[in-house]
Amino acid sequence: MSAYSRRDFLRRGLYGAAGVGVLSATSGLFASDAFASQARHRSAAALGERAHLGTLNVQLQWIKNFNWAGMYVADTNGFYKKAGLDVNLIAGGPVVVPETVVLDGKAQVGFSSADAIASATLQGAGFKIFATQYQLNPFGIMSLASAPITSPKEMIGKKIGLSAENKPELDGFLAANKINPSDITMVPVGYSPVSAFASHEIDGCLAFVENPIELESAGYKAHYFSLAEYNYNIISDSYFATEKTIEEEADKLKALLIGDIQGWATEVTHPTLGAKLGYEVYGKGNGLVLTNEIASAELQNTVVSTASTKANGLLSIPTSLQNQVVSALAAGGIKITAKKLFDSSIIDAVFAENPKLKTLGA
Repeated sequence: MSAYSRRDFLRRGLYGAAGVGVLSATSGLFASDAFASQARHRSAAALGERAHLGTLNVQLQWIKNFNWAGMYVADTNGFYKKAGLDVNLIAGGPVVVPETVVLDGKAQVGFSSADAIASATLQGAGFKIFATQYQLNPFGIMSLASAPITSPKEMIGKKIGLSAENKPELDGFLAANKINPSDITMVPVGYSPVSAFASHEIDGCLAFVENPIELESAGYKAHYFSLAEYNYNIISDSYFATEKTIEEEADKLKALLIGDIQGWATEVTHPTLGAKLGYEVYGKGNGLVLTNEIASAELQNTVVSTASTKANGLLSIPTSLQNQVVSALAAGGIKITAKKLFDSSIIDAVFAENPKLKTLGA
């Protein structure tokens, strides 16, 4: 399945039928904002072998492919074990909504996009984002290098392809850049925009960070700019949990992040490692193509390791990033405060207790 279809699914938990009734299992499940925070800041042992904390179920946002490369490295290299944790990585897919899985208690941690998490929280889910894999919006505008669209203003008068599921993303981006949707022509495209480019049905399309690989493999040189470059940084592949889990299982969440920071630090330095693990082990049987997985992993690292992570650490959610996300969400019609959406106490404690982790991947 293509990267384009994977990101179509990303929207479904919020805007599609799969999102209806996502709060059906919420009764009595959530803690209030009045929860004390002492437990989440308990001192941890030095980074090394730790007492066993048990198992943590983690619901991934999509199938096991390059997307979770750093986690494969963490698991394979024993980083979770050394942190005292057994991690069960649960594959996602086209009928899996991570928010529902977490609400049902089948996983303690889920991965999703900030808009989906925010919408569920505003409906009463009580989720908090406590770290993020992607520091930048993984969506962008892709066009042909022979006729590039290099900025939002250059989209005016152009035919822009997108799937129905992703229209809210484009609408929010246009609003953030003060562009009237009627000033562009939105063209429905399927899972792959290649044929639409080939037939000149579109001048550009809303695409995921690795979609240029697909276009270039078909013989077209691509141009791409991220929505994050123009006032629309809605992060994705973000770690979320209920307030109750953050309060009661803080040590497990810290252990997860300790393992993942080390895994991603290794992956961003050696991007073929996790991609090969996904192809050969974790995602075996998923129809993956190794060369595409490696190329996609390399592009993915550009939204995992950024100038912000070099200053604040991998997976971090500094106040500046939180404010960017909240502002972008507001442009798309989702009104939520940073305090209601984010909880940085877990990642802050990880770096406070293990300062060397903050410099990994820098």
